[in-house]
This record gives sequence, structure tokens and C-alpha cells, in this order.
Amino acid sequence: MAENLDMFTMLPDYMLFLIISFLPFKEAAKTSILSKRWRHVWRATRNIEFNESFLVKLDEPEENRAIQRQSFINLMWQWLEKYQEPIVDKFFLQFSSPQNFRGIIEGCIAFSIQHDVKYLGLDFSDPTWDESIMDVYHDAQFDLPPFVYIQSSLESLKLFSCSFSMPEFMSFSALKEVSFGWIEVRISFVRTLFENCKMLESLSLKNCWNLDHFYLTGEKSRLKRLILDKCQLENEWVGIKAPNLRFFKYSGKACPFDVKVGCCLEEVDVDFGFEDEFIPFGQYLYNLLENLHSSRVLTVCSYTLQDYDPPCPFDPTEFWLRNVIVYTCLKSTLKVVEVKGFKGRLHELFLLNYLIKCGRVMERMNINLSKQENHGDGENVQIMSWTKFIFKLSKPESFRGEIEGWIAFAIQHNLKSLGLDFSDPTWDENKMSVHHDAQFDLPPFVYMQRSLESLKLISCNFCMTEFMNFSALKEVSFGWIDLNTSFVRALFKNCNMLESLSLKNCWNLEHFIIIGKNPQLKRLILQDCKFQNPFIEIEAPNLRYFKYAGAFSCFGMEVGRHVEEVDIDFGFEDEFSEYGIYLYNLLESLYSARVLTVCSYTLQVIPSGEEPLGIESTLNVQHLIMKAQVHVHEFIGIRFFLESCPYLQTLTIDIVPGKFFADYDPPYPINPKEFWYRDIIVHTCLQLTLKVVEVKGYKGKLQEYCMLNYLIQCGMVLEKLNIYLSKEDDGNGGNVQVYEQRARWLLDRRRCNPRLEISIC
Repeated sequence: MAENLDMFTMLPDYMLFLIISFLPFKEAAKTSILSKRWRHVWRATRNIEFNESFLVKLDEPEENRAIQRQSFINLMWQWLEKYQEPIVDKFFLQFSSPQNFRGIIEGCIAFSIQHDVKYLGLDFSDPTWDESIMDVYHDAQFDLPPFVYIQSSLESLKLFSCSFSMPEFMSFSALKEVSFGWIEVRISFVRTLFENCKMLESLSLKNCWNLDHFYLTGEKSRLKRLILDKCQLENEWVGIKAPNLRFFKYSGKACPFDVKVGCCLEEVDVDFGFEDEFIPFGQYLYNLLENLHSSRVLTVCSYTLQDYDPPCPFDPTEFWLRNVIVYTCLKSTLKVVEVKGFKGRLHELFLLNYLIKCGRVMERMNINLSKQENHGDGENVQIMSWTKFIFKLSKPESFRGEIEGWIAFAIQHNLKSLGLDFSDPTWDENKMSVHHDAQFDLPPFVYMQRSLESLKLISCNFCMTEFMNFSALKEVSFGWIDLNTSFVRALFKNCNMLESLSLKNCWNLEHFIIIGKNPQLKRLILQDCKFQNPFIEIEAPNLRYFKYAGAFSCFGMEVGRHVEEVDIDFGFEDEFSEYGIYLYNLLESLYSARVLTVCSYTLQVIPSGEEPLGIESTLNVQHLIMKAQVHVHEFIGIRFFLESCPYLQTLTIDIVPGKFFADYDPPYPINPKEFWYRDIIVHTCLQLTLKVVEVKGYKGKLQEYCMLNYLIQCGMVLEKLNIYLSKEDDGNGGNVQVYEQRARWLLDRRRCNPRLEISIC
């Protein structure tokens, strides 16, 4: 067998130096770990780049960034002192705060000049500057040192936030590439630049200002690349005459163009995204595109696509479905379609459906899904993979045939998970007595897909008897439909693998009973459902997650000790009732939960039971979430849970509006003004376990302040108090600034744990 040889070991050093110089500086540094010989090879690179982002992290506090900048400067200077090669081809420095290091930076630039540099890049702009605001200017952070102007052999120069002498700049007569950014540039200088630098092939202006307009002409111009990016043109007009132009990019406000570029053009990128109102520039854009007709690659923005008057009225919902036009490219040339950021909104799907149906020579369609969560109006379709198909449309009546076709297409691909949501996002989930007819019927062919493991039907009717074909189901979710209790029982009897059941906004359920030791059920959600008899009985020894939201019900729970999270919300109750004993028993049956979410109603009612001070057997809760208003009616309930959770590590107080009842009757008299100050009880969790408190929606009301002050003064092991301010005005002059001022009062309070950190966000 032939021995594997490392051919690089046979190369002389000067060849390795040449190879390393073709690599980006950061990649060249990584070669130092290859072997002992390679350890110092990268120090001979002729391509030197120092970017403060190597060490300076923008998300760090300013004090840390100052230390990191100093380390960066020291590292750069030490590296240059050890450099032994006679020539440097490229030297680039990016540093956003040069004021305190002017001498060292000038020394670094002098180093590059002494090594006969051909490409010099100096970027002193701040990465936090907002490029999207064109009318905000920043003073240049540095001045180009005078000795640079003697380097007349420079071929490429990049200056960002670095001012220079315009007359002396003309000494750079050999320049081929010039790039300016974050500085003042006048059109007279640009014209002089082209007159003086006959070899100039590339010009880039980014975030520059005080350009009266942009006009460039010259039959013999060598210009091949031109970029005008977010520059402020006082008289919005662009004129270009460059017969050899290959690449043109413009980003900024819409303006008239006079462009003559010949037939060498290869790529064009035009972006008018800074326009915030419709301007009838259609004819100007038409002429611009005609003048750029030779371009082989064209990028246009949304503004360009919108800038026209429809030649005739049309129905947006039928545009891609009716009166279809098959364009020449679809018949003869279009082979590849790429979609980036696909979220499956209805019009996205219609357009792609049109291309699929009409693309006669199309060979490939690549759909790259969006990584962002969709927070739109509910009109979307998401195809996550061919094992999962989710369709959401609020008004399906006019597209029944198309929708059934898409569902059939998904079923043909051995679908495992199907989600169909036809609910209207305007329906009010808080009105449990209002029902809406299902908007769609599950197509009969779906019942043949017996291998389905997950099914979600929202406002979608189905045949209850045929539903039992889905014996392999592990997850089921119903919403906005009529259900009956007998179907739920039959579902569990037939689907022995069922692990998750979710019912949201369902009605006509007599009650909810799951009995028979359902061993697989791990997740159960009953949210905003209407029960004729408010009684819930559950036997599920392996239940992990349980959520209930709705009117108060009596519970009978046998769920074992595997419960991890419980969320209970009786926010629909509108009167006070002494249901404390029922809540007490419910919590006892869910004692093993590590995460518990309770509502304001629970906080008010739980003390009305036989044990108003806490659960005798205690809870295993480590994270308690209280959705409360920190009202006086909730005080005893808050204390009840602090006493009942001796292992509590994190307390989250989500301050939300609540209902408070005139007939509220506390189990013992209290003085609201002194509750958190007199007869203080230091609960076990405050002594031993509670380390983090989070408060969301803080407005600094008196009772909020008093409670947090109590936690600060009694939290012996409390390490973090995170206060998230409310974004709402309270109608009495309260706003974010006022809330922040009130929160800062807590910073001066005595802390039981001196290591406690208080943050205000």
C-alpha cells in the first residue's frame, strides 16, 4: 500500500508564505495549530487584517469593551513588531474608538506604508451606527496621516470615518479601487478623482453625505464597478456614463436616473427601500431598466414592484388562479426557482403553485424556510417537511377545491403529522358562550391515512366514527368545534398510544372524564372549553404537563409523581366563591410539579379553605409563576404559596389585569398598609432556596413596591431580582420613564443578601 504523504512538507518556506497570503487573515492564523512547522508560517502573510471584532464584543458593558480594545491594540502592536517580511500587499484595520490610541494607530499605518502596501483599508466607523437613517451624520473619527500621501503607488484605498485632504488625495494617481464610507464627499471631488485616477475601476460610496447629486461621465472611463449605498443626495439625481461598467448597485431614495452603460453590464442591484410613501416614479424606473437591459443578474426591491398603477382592477385572492398567463420564460427558459424566508403565507403559496403548474421547463424549486416565528394575521401555511403539513386559513369557502388538493398532495407523501386550522383570528377566545360553526370539513380521503401520528383540527368538522381509523395517533388537538364526552372516551380507548391531547374553545362537553389508567398520556390541555357540568376527573399516572383555563370546576386527579409543569387559570370566574378546599385538594394531587402557574383568582380564593396559611404536606414547586396584580385581595394567597413551596428557586410575578370581588372575605383581618412590614414571616424558601425573582409589567405601584421590598429584605439567598417595566401608560401620567424612576427606589433598600443583583429592563 502506498504511503500517505503530506505534500506540503516537501514545499520550501517561501512557497508556504505565498500560499498563506491567499487566505483571509483570521483563517491564516488558524493554520498555526497544524504542526510545529506551521506554527509561525502565518506570521509571514502579506495579507494583514486587524478587526476589533476579533476581541471586542458589542454585547459587553462599556467597561469590558474598553479593556478588550486595549488588549486588541496591544496584540496588534506586538504582532507587527515581530513581522519580518519586506512587502505587505494588503493592510486593513477596523477600530471604532481610535481617539485614545492615535499614536499607535498612526504607527500601524506607517508600518504598512514602509512595507510598500498596495491595498490600504482604514475603517473607524462605529458598528452601532444605524445605517438605515440616512439623514444622521457622524463626525469622522480619524484623520489620514500626512505621510500616507507619499505612497503614490497605492492601488486600492478604503476610508471609513476617516477624513482626508482632497487636494493631496490626488497624489494617488495609480488607484484602481476606492471606497469611502461615513464621511462627507462632494461631487466636485468625485469628478476630480476620475480625471486624476485614469486607472480607477471600482468606486464605492456608503453612507456619505453632502453630495449635491451624482454625475459621472467619460467615454474612456475604465470604471467596472460602482456602488452608491445609502448616500444623501441633496438634489436627488444620478447620471452615469460608463461604457465598461460590469456591476452597479444603488440603495437609497427613489430618484431620476440617466444611465448609459453599454453592453458589458453583468449585475444590477436597485433598492429604494428608504422610501416611506408612494411616489409615481413608474416611468423613471421603466427607463432605468431599459438602460440596464444587458444585465444578466438583476435584484429589485418591494418598492420597485409596487411602483405602478394597475392597468385593470383585479381580485388579489384569484390573481394567480384565474386568467393565468404563461410567460415566455416559463415556456422556454426558467429552470430553477429559489425561495428564501418562506413562511407559507397564502399569497406565497399561490405564487409558487402558479410557477409549479406553468413552469414547463422548470427542473428545480428550492424552498428555504424562514427561521423567524410568524406573528402575522393568522393567514399562513407552513410546510416544514413532507412528514408534517400545517395549513392555516381563516376564510376557506372560496378555495375548497384547492385546499383539498393540497391536503391530498400532502397525504400522498406518507404524512405523519397533519394540522388544519380554519379559525378566524378575530374570534374572541374570552367569550366561552359564543360558538362559531366549523369552517371546513375534513376530506374523506384523509381517514385512509391510518399511519397519522399527530392531528390538529381547528374549526374543522370530522366524522367521529371514521376518526377511529387513526389508531396510531400520539398527539391530538381540537379547537373551535363541537365535541361530546363519549367521543373523548372512545378516543382514548381506541388510540392506545395517545400521549398528548389539547382541547381549546370546544363546547357541548358534558364534563371531562378520563379513567382507566391511561399510561401513555403525558400532556393534557383544556383551554377555554364549555362544560355543561363543571367536573373533571383524570387518571393518568405518567402525566408530565397539565394546563386548565376556564370556569371553575371540581377536579378529581390521579396523576402520579411524574408531573413537571401545571398551569391553572380560572380567569373566567366573575364572582368570589369559597372554593378554597377544592383548590387545596387539586394542588395536593399535583404536588410533584416543579413548575406551577397560578392566576389571580386562585390567589384570592385559596385561603378560603381550611388551611389559609399553606399546604400542610408542601409542594415540590421550584419555579412559581403568579399572574397577579399584587392587589390587597391577593396578599394572603401570595403568602400561602410562599409558605407551601419550601423548595422554590425562581419566582415570576407577571403583573396583569385581574378581577377583584366586592364580596371578597379574607380568612383573617389584615392591614394592607402594613402587611409586608409588620409581623414579617420569613418563609423557608426565602431562607434556603429562592435565588431568582422576576417581575414582568412593573409600574411601581405602592403594593408592588412593598412586596419587592419585603423580598429584598427577607431573601437570605436571593441572588437576582430582574424587574421588567410595563410598556403601557397607566392613564395617570405613568409611563416607562416614571416606572423606571420608581423601580430605582428599590436599589437603595437594605438587602438581606449583599450579593443580590437588581436589574431594571
